Amino acid sequence: MRLVPFLLTVLISCLALWAWWRGEHEIARQVESRVEQEVSRLGANFRRAMRSQRATLMASQGLVVSQPMLSTTEWRLFHQNLMTAESQGGLRSVYFFQQVTDERLPQLVLQQRALHDGAFVLQGNLAQGGNHLIAVLGASLGGHTPLSHNDADDPLLQSVLGTDLLAAGVILPDLSVLQEAIKVQQSRMTGRLPVALQSGVSRNSLYLVPVFRDDMGREADQPPVLRGVLVGLSDMAVVARQAATTDDAHLAVAVFDLGAGFGDRNGARDRVRDLVWSNDDGFNWQAPPLTSAGTDQSTQVFFAGRTWEIRAVALPEAYGQQEQRAANMIRSLGGIVIAFLVGGIAWLLVSRGDLAEAEVADISTALEHSEARYSRLFRYNRAVELLVDPSSGAIVDANEAAASFYGWRRDQLCMMNICDINALNPEEVRAEMNKAQKELRSEFNFRHRLSSGEVRDVEVYSGPIEVDLGDGRGTRSLLYSVIHDVSERRRAERALTASEAHFRVLFEKSPLAIQIINAEGQTIRVNHAWEGLWKQSSASVIRGGRTLLNDPQLIENGVADCLRTALTGQMVEIPPFSYALPGLGAHPLWMHAFAYPITGPASAHDGRNDLPGDVIIIYDNVTDSFHQQQRLKRTLEDLQRSNEELEQFAYVASHDLQEPLRMVSSYLGLLRKRYGDDMAPDAREFMDFALDGAHHMQELIRDLLDYARVGRVVDENGVIDSRRAVDEARAELAGVIERTGAKISDGWLPQVAVDAGELTRLFVNLLGNALKYHKPDVAPEIHIEARRQGAMWRFSVDDNGIGIDPEHHEKIFKIFQRLHGGGTSGGTGVGLAICRKIVEHNGGQIGVQSQPGSGSSFWFTLPVHNDDGSPASGPENPAAMRVTDM
Repeated sequence: MRLVPFLLTVLISCLALWAWWRGEHEIARQVESRVEQEVSRLGANFRRAMRSQRATLMASQGLVVSQPMLSTTEWRLFHQNLMTAESQGGLRSVYFFQQVTDERLPQLVLQQRALHDGAFVLQGNLAQGGNHLIAVLGASLGGHTPLSHNDADDPLLQSVLGTDLLAAGVILPDLSVLQEAIKVQQSRMTGRLPVALQSGVSRNSLYLVPVFRDDMGREADQPPVLRGVLVGLSDMAVVARQAATTDDAHLAVAVFDLGAGFGDRNGARDRVRDLVWSNDDGFNWQAPPLTSAGTDQSTQVFFAGRTWEIRAVALPEAYGQQEQRAANMIRSLGGIVIAFLVGGIAWLLVSRGDLAEAEVADISTALEHSEARYSRLFRYNRAVELLVDPSSGAIVDANEAAASFYGWRRDQLCMMNICDINALNPEEVRAEMNKAQKELRSEFNFRHRLSSGEVRDVEVYSGPIEVDLGDGRGTRSLLYSVIHDVSERRRAERALTASEAHFRVLFEKSPLAIQIINAEGQTIRVNHAWEGLWKQSSASVIRGGRTLLNDPQLIENGVADCLRTALTGQMVEIPPFSYALPGLGAHPLWMHAFAYPITGPASAHDGRNDLPGDVIIIYDNVTDSFHQQQRLKRTLEDLQRSNEELEQFAYVASHDLQEPLRMVSSYLGLLRKRYGDDMAPDAREFMDFALDGAHHMQELIRDLLDYARVGRVVDENGVIDSRRAVDEARAELAGVIERTGAKISDGWLPQVAVDAGELTRLFVNLLGNALKYHKPDVAPEIHIEARRQGAMWRFSVDDNGIGIDPEHHEKIFKIFQRLHGGGTSGGTGVGLAICRKIVEHNGGQIGVQSQPGSGSSFWFTLPVHNDDGSPASGPENPAAMRVTDM
């Protein structure tokens, strides 16, 4: 037992050292993976770049084969249309070397001299075989536009044109690559060219493509006849830089030409000579690979008979290796320290015997409790949780919340497969589980079936966990999935999407001009009606970025201030305003608008409920109605002025007629008084007729004055008690009431907002008519009352008089319309016209209900009104009644 602490210390120390080794291995594995992925990507880029150059040369080969005669201008124009930014990278120029015999060579030279511009013309009769390959066509691609390029602008092009490709050492260091390309009838690439064909730090190589005659009459066993060789001058440094450039600053990347170096692939090589391009000029590529596993990765690209190597080296500080190794070392040292501490503790436990066993038992119990707590945490968690085997999709375990949500018992769920509840097909489910297991994704959106057949939208958060199988059987990888029911949210999102679609339709199809501005007053959206109203396109006004808050016209007419108010979160009605659009001259638009704020959620720290956001402005073009209102206003003003003049004329004329009538009446009265006894009966009768006419004329003039005064002088002191007006009318008619023995009663009467004098005049005329037109030998009985009828008070004056034929009910309210002639009951025909004018002036109506011999009921309405503008209170059918006998 004494060896147990020592063995335990050694064991834990070994575990700490193993953990350190494991950590170092994991760091190297991560670096290896990242470097390997980057090298694979760079290799693919390099292959695409080389294929792009080959495609360009294949197109040039097709041109040569298809054209028996081809000029330099056509050659350059073809390559101008052919080249793109991607395919041109690294390819400096393209040449065609035509095979020429010794006999044809002078003819070719004479042709060149005759053209004077240094251009060769490809002719079919020269391509008959020979022992020379002369550069007759060339197009410079690097840094020049082929059509505008002149041969004199490119010394390299000038030096190649007219050169014999078969002249050893002039262009090709040796002819072996060319001979191989012709032999196998395939394209080949050379190594680095002589210094004479280099430019700066470039690494030029030649891309050789043999071109053979398309001789349809050639026997099958006869070799094809060589017509010439297409040669592409490729700057491999540019190709390598474009293809092998990486965004990873922790990698040193280089491209080597293995076909151009010395020594075999696995042996020692001159890396400096092989180097084509590197992103780190200070890196020593001649040194052997680094010893750390995974920090040095390379891939080979074989193309056109040549091999390139792309090599990437992770720098020591890459990907936090130093920090990770330091942390790993600290953990390992901590583990060793813990090993010694555990060893000491174990020694104490062994020394104490039974105490140690008791403590171990306590620890075991605590572990069992911990496992039980974790089991309860999974089993009774309110969130829906499942454990799924990613290899088969079998549901290993489910909690009570899952059973409640899906509607199956736990034991039933544990016998089911995840494909039984997932609406996707099994292949898609397995693909999603594979992503979760590899931790490529952790959040998923699925539709799950319930036992009831209902399908619910769910969000699933799933990730791999390792579960101990117990009894030393190792661990098992399962997917721990938490499911949230988001069906209601999805329905709300779909409803919101539909609402947004409806808004777009309403916005675009609305006949009203609509504009949306942001908090700076800049336009962010308008509809078609706005474009038609403002004569601007939505693209121009949005791209212009002009703010409405600084528009001089909108500032002058106050619209800018209204928009600022709307930006604070208030709905604003913008009164009609004018705006002069360019091109409309002196005819501005008149618009009436409403500004509705769109507020968004506030920040959590400012304490406000909302923040100003965008504002929707709805314009209504009221130009036509505005002009109509102006014309109507002018017409009303003219009409009012005309009425005032007519009323003034009537008042003055009536007042001026009073004086001569009073003089006539006075002198007629004096004549009747002094000489009445001396006059003959006929003369006295004539005198009485003259006096009656003068008196009637005076009454008529007074009634006309009263008619003209209606509405001219109004008491605006508020509401009055209508009962007071009735009492004043009684007092004015007291003589007639006493003479006729009339009985006048009244019910409940409200307060009304009418001029007191006009209301009294109204009751005087109505009561006067009831007293005047009563039945012979029958005392008049008159009743006055009022009742509520909606927003109006309905007054009625009922009598027991002679009545009125229904055909005259409307006629009696017209001025100078009388149903009775002169005499004791004759009137002027103005009284009821005055009543109608008073009632209609105050917003009411007047009428009569009567039959001959059955009395009359005159009614009129007046608006209900209180001091605060609310409806007047009072009983609908008051029972209070007052009776006056006189």
